[in-house]
Amino acid sequence: MNRIIVTIIAVMTSFVAWAGSSSFVVIAFSDRQYVSTVLRQQADYVTMPVSVLSDQKDPILRFAEIRDAKRLIQKKAEGNPDITIRSGPVTLSAKPAAKSFDISSYSSGSSEADIHILVSFKGKDRDVFTCATMIRTFLNSITLPEKAKIQLGSIRLAADNPEQYRPALLQMISKDVAKTKENLAAGGQAQLSGLESPVLVRQADDENIELFINYQLDVEMK
Repeated sequence: MNRIIVTIIAVMTSFVAWAGSSSFVVIAFSDRQYVSTVLRQQADYVTMPVSVLSDQKDPILRFAEIRDAKRLIQKKAEGNPDITIRSGPVTLSAKPAAKSFDISSYSSGSSEADIHILVSFKGKDRDVFTCATMIRTFLNSITLPEKAKIQLGSIRLAADNPEQYRPALLQMISKDVAKTKENLAAGGQAQLSGLESPVLVRQADDENIELFINYQLDVEMK
């Protein structure tokens, strides 16, 4: 077994415990594909960001109304098996080099609270349009406080705990590296880096996502 594949297996072992930690949702980005080794599958969720705002002039009343509206949305979701509400840094942007964002904090300028509404998608007989309709119907069923209002964002796909796929991705990468080394001319060198990177999620189409590790394989010919 060559040194590169041994390194992959070592990294795989170090991530198994972390992959089994608390579940979190990662929203797929729609930029270009970064590597050739990807795991393609149906998304776990369809998600839509929702901003909760208030037109109350008094800031104390405005904050209270936003808080109450958010609580109403969360409470309503508790009785709906297909709807999940996520707020706070547990929901992250998956684009490489992007920072996590807090979708639960109040903005000092606009006084709003942002949440994400998720609809179960994987294994369900529904498309993104059906999911968008379900979200709109869910929100329409809620009577908001007097001057509270909501603004809807764009529909995206999301994955539940992408780190659970790290072992499978590392196995795929190891096979790709082994094949590359077999095709190298005698004396060629291959160096692998970036395996410590998080599992990223790219939106492939309106149903599927691609999970991958943003690794780099450098080949040096002698």
